[in-house]
Amino acid sequence: MSPTDLTQALEERGFDSLWVPEHSHIPLSRKSPFPSGGDVPKKYYDVMDPFVMLGAAAAVTRTLLLGTGICLIAQRDPIQTARQVASID
Repeated sequence: MSPTDLTQALEERGFDSLWVPEHSHIPLSRKSPFPSGGDVPKKYYDVMDPFVMLGAAAAVTRTLLLGTGICLIAQRDPIQTARQVASID
């Protein structure tokens, strides 16, 4: 589902907010096992950039509050992150 379709579906169903994660780094080494066992699930590899997703959502919503559930600030350029957040605002 695209970010815009998801946003519209959430609004239609009466949700009040959309929170997106950031998971940009998957370690190659498995020194520490995945908590539930086995390999890291594919869903962790398929996470979109939160600010790209929130920008798309902002373009089509009139009611949803938008936010990041996790934003890895220490792994981002601070000026670029501030610009992305300001663009969504």
